[in-house]
Amino acid sequence: MREYFNKAIDVEMQRFGLFFTLMVASGGGSVGAMLGEFSAFRGILAVAGVLTSLTSAGLALRSYIKINRLLEELRGV
Repeated sequence: MREYFNKAIDVEMQRFGLFFTLMVASGGGSVGAMLGEFSAFRGILAVAGVLTSLTSAGLALRSYIKINRLLEELRGV
């Protein structure tokens, strides 16, 4: 049982890292797209980046909560 929790924690930590990195990169890309001369294409890219960043933030939060729950379960085992 302990091995299952350790493996599940490793998977969730990798997911958290991926979502967090994607959130930061897409947020930075959105800001970078808005710098300089404005065009419709850049505006669409910026909005898409913000939506991607918000989605990634939600998924990272979900992974963080799962990691905490798994750690609590691991303490009980």
